[in-house]
Amino acid sequence: MAIVDSLESAEIPLAGSPFPVFNPQDTIIRKSNSKQLDNLNRIPFSEADSAILQIVPGIGQSTAARIVKFRESIGGFYSKNQLSEVYGLKPETIDMIWEYFDFSPSVLKKMEINQIEVEELAKHPYISYAEAKVVVAFRKQHGDFQSPDDLKQIKIFKKEWIDKIAPYIDFQ
Repeated sequence: MAIVDSLESAEIPLAGSPFPVFNPQDTIIRKSNSKQLDNLNRIPFSEADSAILQIVPGIGQSTAARIVKFRESIGGFYSKNQLSEVYGLKPETIDMIWEYFDFSPSVLKKMEINQIEVEELAKHPYISYAEAKVVVAFRKQHGDFQSPDDLKQIKIFKKEWIDKIAPYIDFQ
């Protein structure tokens, strides 16, 4: 009997996996290139589009698009920590972003809480349809909101949630 040193030489067909193959290169944390950083102007993160975000190691086309889409859907970032809410963005990559961009809180889009209707309010990623219905019903029953503290009168809402949505609300 001959010793077979591989399946192929024994004429056994090799089957491929229908699942993506693990690539160790995908998990390597690449250090930023200080020479590259010397050649770049740091711009505000709020001004970076999906093409510019790809300068950061670990951010490709789809991740950059997700970051921009999330930023636009919530109305801008008021905290660096909000980047952790972007699907697929690793903490190491988030740290790397701040080597390339400056951060200053910039909420670009606010919702007029005293005029907005349920459907429009519920479009914000932080506000569900049920929460929007409660906010609008409370406003209609008790009058206009003057500040985030007025939302605290709605007993079912946690302070943390109110603090999270407050930067996106215009109380005028």
